This record gives sequence, C-alpha cells and structure tokens, in this order.
Amino acid sequence: MSAYSIRRFGRRTGGIRGFTLIELLVVIAIIAILAAILFPVFSRARARARAASCLSNQKQWGTAILQYLQDFDECYPANGYYTPALVWWFDILAPYSGTKVVSGSNDYAKGNKSSIAVCPDGPPVTGGTAGSYGNLTHAGYAANAQLLGWYLSPGIPLAAVNNPAALFLILETGYPAWNSFGLRGFITSGGASSYAMYCPGSGEIYGNDICRMHTGSYAPVKKDCLSGRHFGGMNIVYADGHVKWVKAQVVIADALDVSSSTNGGPGWDYMYPRK
Repeated sequence: MSAYSIRRFGRRTGGIRGFTLIELLVVIAIIAILAAILFPVFSRARARARAASCLSNQKQWGTAILQYLQDFDECYPANGYYTPALVWWFDILAPYSGTKVVSGSNDYAKGNKSSIAVCPDGPPVTGGTAGSYGNLTHAGYAANAQLLGWYLSPGIPLAAVNNPAALFLILETGYPAWNSFGLRGFITSGGASSYAMYCPGSGEIYGNDICRMHTGSYAPVKKDCLSGRHFGGMNIVYADGHVKWVKAQVVIADALDVSSSTNGGPGWDYMYPRK
C-alpha cells in the first residue's frame, strides 16, 4: 500500500478509527438542539390531547343534559340539594353520563382523570370542608347556578331561555356550581370573595395577586387560577348542548357585564337580553 493510502486510512494494523472528542461533542450538541426544539412541540401536543379529551367530556355532559331535558318536560336539572345528603347536578345526571355517584366519594373526589367528571388538566381536587361553600372536593366542572334549580326544585324550563346557543351551562372551574355574581365578586374584590369560585386564567388577565388566597389546602388550584387550562381558555357546554372552546377573558367580561342586568351578559343571564 502506498504512503498516501496509509496517511488517508490510518495504519493498516490500527483497526477501525474511532470518533474524536470534537466529533462526539458535535453530535451531543446536535442532539441537545433537536431536543430543545422538539420537547416543547411534544409538550404542546400532549396539552392539545388533554384539551381534546376535556372537550369530549363536555360533549358527553351536553348529551346527558339533552337527554335529561327530554325526560323531565324540558326543564334543566336542579343545581343540587342537601337532603338527605349533599347531591350535585353531576350526581343527578349520573344515569345519563355514567359517572360514579355519591358526592364526596365519586370520580370528582378521587380525581379520576379517565372519568368525564374530571378535566385532564384540572387541579387536584382538594380544599375546604366537605359540603361547605368553599369546598373544592368536587372541583373540575361547574354549572351555571343562574340556570339550574336548587333544593329539589327543577331548573329553568328550556322555553324560558331567550338564547340557549349563547348561554353558558357547564364551565371549567373549582366549585361545582356558581354564577356571574360569584365570578364578579372574585374579580372585583381581588380574589378574596371565595376560595372555590374562580375562573381559570384569571391571573393572566388581572395579575398574579388575584390568586393570592390559594394557599394551604387550596394551593394546588393556584396554578389553575393563574395560568388557566387549555391555552388561556376553557371548554364550555352551552344551554342548547353544543360545546366550544372560549377564552377566559370572554367568560370574565361576560360576568362583569351589567349593562342589561346584574345577572351578567348573554353567557350568564338566561333571560338576556332583558326588556
């Protein structure tokens, strides 16, 4: 073999040439760059999948509501009642939704992420005394308390709703049932009105201080209050059963709208527009 061949391919007796340190560092740098580019993409894709799962949950709640309306003279279910035990709207809808019932020990309380009762991006369900106003045992989805009945009373008849396609029915939040008053009080009092009634993403709109009260047993929901769930918004079931993603700013602005009545805008007030 010529001297040129030896210089080009190394010694004939030296075996296969390994990587140099510089070549290894270059490969590691390339892998690191690719990881930095791809990991956020994968994370966003997983977040999209969780949002899609939540949307599917909400669609099933919307279907359950429509089935209930057919069986009960087109009246919405009761918001909840305390006799003989604490029962919420999701317990009442259990025969239509397939969720596990008995409030306080159901899918909400267990945080069963595979259940339609729990948002995959929702916070751990904890905080407050069971059955109390500030209880977060059932955190996940909330019903519009201005539309549903209370204490065994049936909800508002569908025929009484002026614009079902624009009226919020089931939203993503903490306490299982609330209204524009609760959300408005949370915002206008700087987050101090209720530990349970909050709008996911409030911190991004009004600053981190608005979620300051979420400490101790409520600490797990602070992130939800600050940054929200699905890309700055939430999935909402409307009174006619359809579901769509809505920005948190829209939900909050609607609660603060008192131009028609103190019941909020078209998203909260079932009689909107009032004459």
